[in-house]
Amino acid sequence: MSDKEKEKQSVSPAGVGYDGPRYSIQCNEVSELDKVIPDLSDDEALQRALRIVRRHKKKTFVEMVAEYAEEKALRAKDIYTAAQIDRKLLSKILKDPEYSPAKDTCIAIALALKLSHDEAAELLSRAGYSFSDSSMRDVLIEYFFASGQYDLSFVNDVLFTMHQPVLGSSRF
Repeated sequence: MSDKEKEKQSVSPAGVGYDGPRYSIQCNEVSELDKVIPDLSDDEALQRALRIVRRHKKKTFVEMVAEYAEEKALRAKDIYTAAQIDRKLLSKILKDPEYSPAKDTCIAIALALKLSHDEAAELLSRAGYSFSDSSMRDVLIEYFFASGQYDLSFVNDVLFTMHQPVLGSSRF
C-alpha cells in the first residue's frame, strides 16, 4: 500500500485525521452516500440516502428519557418532582422529540431517573453535552452517578458547599 493510500485510510470523510470508526456509519455506507448525495433531486436517490441515515441514527434524548422512565416505571410527576423542574418544562421536553434541554436540566432528569454513570453520560450525549474532566462541578456530579446518590437536594448541598452552581429550580 502506498503512502497516499495509507493516508486516505486514516482520514475521515471530512478530511480530519482519525484512528478508527468514530461514527455509527461505516465507510462502505459513506461510499453509498457519496453516490446518492450529489443526486438528491432524484426521489429514489433521496429515499436511499434517508434509509442509510435512518439505519444509523441513534435514539434522541427524548426517546431515551421515555425509555428509561418506562423501564423504571416512573411517571412524569415522579421525574419532574425529583428533578425539581417545572411540569410544563418536562411536558415540553417529552412532546418535542428534537428538543434539547439545557445541560443542567439533562443532569437533573438523569438524577431523577436514577441512571448509572454510563447511562447518564450517554443521555447527556444525546442532548449534545458531556461531562468534562476539567470541571470540578462535572467531576462532582459524575461522582454522584457513580456512587448511586440521586437525591438532588443532597447533590445541591454538596455543590453549594464546594462553591459550585447548583442544579434544578432550588438555585441559591
